[in-house]
Formats: sequence, structure tokens, C-alpha cells
Amino acid sequence: MIADRTKMTRNIPDEIPEEFWKIIESLRTSKNSFSQVFDSLDETEIIRFAWNYEESALQMKMYFESTYEFSEDSVDEFCFWIVSQGEEYYRQLWEKCEFQIVTNMNSELQYQADPGFYSAACDAFYQRTGEEVPEKNDDLFY
Repeated sequence: MIADRTKMTRNIPDEIPEEFWKIIESLRTSKNSFSQVFDSLDETEIIRFAWNYEESALQMKMYFESTYEFSEDSVDEFCFWIVSQGEEYYRQLWEKCEFQIVTNMNSELQYQADPGFYSAACDAFYQRTGEEVPEKNDDLFY
């Protein structure tokens, strides 16, 4: 069973900060390493990016969880990949209320592996602070 988005009162794409999508676009178009993009951010910006990335993928995941053809790891990677494609792509998928694209992720969408933006953010934070990205809290999240 696929989640019915028509019963939801929140529009998650509207809650994702514009700054987040700007960083995604920088990562997508960067000819340099991901670390150079994260080097330009302060620690709080890296944390917010990681939290928003994870939350954006998690919100998309609810539509794919009940697809028994795929492992949980495959669904996680697929949802991270969706986020990595940028705001327009994310919104297009979100706004398809029926989400019938789920039936065959591999052949219909032709997605590639997650490019690792979330991992790169976590690595950049660790390199800078020697600590893991902290658990999400609402004070910094929005």
C-alpha cells in the first residue's frame, strides 16, 4: 500500500529551506570536490544541511516503505538520490499524489546511486570538529 498524500495537511517541500536547495545545486554543479562546498559553510550550516537532507529523504521514504520488492537500504538510497536531484525534481515527485512511480524504481526512474551529499556533509563536520553531526533539534533545524 502506498501512502495517500491527499490526506496530508503539510506540504513538506515548502518547509525545506531555500538555502538547503542552494547547497544541493552547488554540490550538483561543482567541478571540485564536495569538501570545497562544505568548506565555505560554517558548522551550523553543515549541521542544518545534514538534518534537512536526512529529513527530506525521510519524508519521501514514507511513500516507498511498503514497496516490498526493495530492501530498506535500497529505499533509503533511492530517497537520498531523489533529494540529490534538487528542488524541482523533489517537488515534482512530491506533487504526484498517486506516486505510482514506486512500482519499479529501477526501470522507470533510471536512478543512479546516491552521490553521497549527506555523507560528505557528515565527513566535513567531523573533519572540522572531531565530532559526529548532533541529533536534530528544532532550535537549529529551521
